Amino acid sequence: MQLEITSPASNVMQFTCTTRRERSLFVSVVESAVTFAIRAHLAALILLIIGAKVPLYDTSDILPHIIEANLSWTNVAVFCAAALYLLFRRGYVEESLLVMQGVGIQTTSSSPFFLRSSSRFFPSAVVKDIIINEALIGFTVRHYLALIVADEPTLVGVFPRLLPPTCMIRQVWKGARGCLYNK
Repeated sequence: MQLEITSPASNVMQFTCTTRRERSLFVSVVESAVTFAIRAHLAALILLIIGAKVPLYDTSDILPHIIEANLSWTNVAVFCAAALYLLFRRGYVEESLLVMQGVGIQTTSSSPFFLRSSSRFFPSAVVKDIIINEALIGFTVRHYLALIVADEPTLVGVFPRLLPPTCMIRQVWKGARGCLYNK
């Protein structure tokens, strides 16, 4: 797990916690190219299989073995669902906290899929404090970063899926309080 801290302006700080592994530029470019090629081929294969099942055009010369196999719709649906799962799967989870002095705080959580992410914005007028809280998970005590918000009945967790280690939480807490309250 990594913590990336960026400050695009003097009164703005972004803390991003991610499970993405850090790699060299060459390795990440090669990995991106290979992943893109595999996903493009997978998407084309899905379209060809569906095209072979739905006779909108003649696909006998493209995929003769699929037509000869006379696949059932359930087999095609299961294959396409599994392929779509692999096509839209992200290999990491990323959560971030954006602190803007005098404006507010925005939390963002990405899902393991490319198509979903959630963001919440809290104006600085309703944010009472940023705290490090404790929770019992099983038989262990875990620390997590939380916001005390005036309109919310409970605490708002900042990195709810990842639950970073305490050293990262302290670093985010100090930086966020320093930016939000100008300390």
